[in-house]
Amino acid sequence: MTRIAILLATYNGRAFIEEQLSSIMVPQGAALTLYCSDDGSTDGTPECVAAHCARVGWTHVALKGPSLGAFQENFRHLILQAGADHDFYAYCDQDDIWLPDKLERALAALAPVPVGTPSLYCGRTFILEPDGRRDRMSPLFAKPPCFANAIVQSIAGGNTMLINRTGFLLLRQAAAKGGFVAHDWFTYQIISGAGGRVIYDPEPCLLYRQHDGNLIGKNTGWRSSVRRMWWALNGRFHGWNTINAVLIAANQDLMTPDSRRVFGLFAGARTAGLPARLQALWRSGAHRQTKRGQVSLWAGCLLKRL
Repeated sequence: MTRIAILLATYNGRAFIEEQLSSIMVPQGAALTLYCSDDGSTDGTPECVAAHCARVGWTHVALKGPSLGAFQENFRHLILQAGADHDFYAYCDQDDIWLPDKLERALAALAPVPVGTPSLYCGRTFILEPDGRRDRMSPLFAKPPCFANAIVQSIAGGNTMLINRTGFLLLRQAAAKGGFVAHDWFTYQIISGAGGRVIYDPEPCLLYRQHDGNLIGKNTGWRSSVRRMWWALNGRFHGWNTINAVLIAANQDLMTPDSRRVFGLFAGARTAGLPARLQALWRSGAHRQTKRGQVSLWAGCLLKRL
């Protein structure tokens, strides 16, 4: 049996949780354990999760969340508390709809990775609008996944990710040393930084539901581009990069020499004088996936907002 752990973070998600859980199709020859960290729901979400698991025969582990009101801390709690004996780990939001072959495709993609190599599968999503339309997909990123990209950008949602045990144990080591901006960005940074295999699927694997309660929301359209450019200029990305830098610095022992080199140069691109900042960013190779993203990256460096 292939042992798969689903790491589900919940908070007052009863409106969509049953549809989310019903969309999870367990591949043939796999056994599923669902870890649910609930962050203080008052709408009966934990009871719904428990009832569904009992009905379909999944092993269910209920965890009391950290109650900090932060989704990233809820996922960090899951990373630290989930059992270490599963073969693969998948993050799960409380309101998406997985396509039927999501786990099967992810397992097939990671199957060729040598045993002992940290590996991460991730990919695109269909955007599910409140009226039920799914007429667009999340951006298609063409540049290969790597740490020089991960240090400044997350390319896929945590809801698309499957991680092998070696990769998950790395994440547990890293997460024990401090918090992060988002679990998906953190996962991409640590696994790529450690020289692991990151497989990005250009085909969508789930329906990413849009509604008033979204904490992040879709990354498509000109409004999203303008919003992210504003974040680069008003210091929001600078704050995120600072949080990430603290955790990366604490975990350099997990990283390859080249990743440490990239990180050191990127740190210089954030703090040095103007000419040296620009030179350090160039030498680091840090990059985003799109031209507009690159413009905002260099603008942030120029204005000391990295």
